[in-house]
Amino acid sequence: MPDLFLRFARLYGELDFDRAALDFASKYGLPNGSDEAPASFGEAGFGTDAMSWSLSQFHHEARRAWVVLALYEAVLNDEDHTVRKLLSEHGGIEPFRGWLFLLEMGPAEHQNFALAVGLRSAVDATEEVVHKYCRQQIMLGMDPDIRPSVSYEMDISWTFDNLLGAMYMQMYWLVASSDSIARCEHCGRIISLGRPHPEGRKRRQDKRFCDDACRQANHRSKKT
Repeated sequence: MPDLFLRFARLYGELDFDRAALDFASKYGLPNGSDEAPASFGEAGFGTDAMSWSLSQFHHEARRAWVVLALYEAVLNDEDHTVRKLLSEHGGIEPFRGWLFLLEMGPAEHQNFALAVGLRSAVDATEEVVHKYCRQQIMLGMDPDIRPSVSYEMDISWTFDNLLGAMYMQMYWLVASSDSIARCEHCGRIISLGRPHPEGRKRRQDKRFCDDACRQANHRSKKT
């Protein structure tokens, strides 16, 4: 699911969050688990069975993802006032607290500075999760009948500790390839046109709506 981060972030705005979170987990799995612990045997990363996760933690992570996405959209729209409002309302949670302080200490009503802080805070929050739960790995074969050789081209792939890391990796790629986005013709929200991962299948470039609900709502509005 190439736009899973966008779906996860928008859970925060659901009126019945508990039901929406349950539906999300039933369809895609839990983003993380309450049993998260450093990986065993000296390996990098974290391990979890992702069998249970508190609803409060689910809500907290959905809120943080929503703020990341909202900040990014505000910067794309040159809405410095929205950046200020978002950081003012959500600056109490990490990693936005430091960026709120920087914004308040900076030049008042300076659009470019506010937009720069908004973008940097969104990227910082994204990188924090990616650096914790995601990493690149060189893939090496262990076939006893084949002599290993460093002269052959080696494959490099991304690995994820959990669904939360995989979703933030999508946002990471979205920010890195900002030309691979479009806007929903009905609600104006971001639609990712990028590949789900660098080697993934290219998505259709003519996508007009973010989901079926917006497509149907737009169709109904044209009939009235």
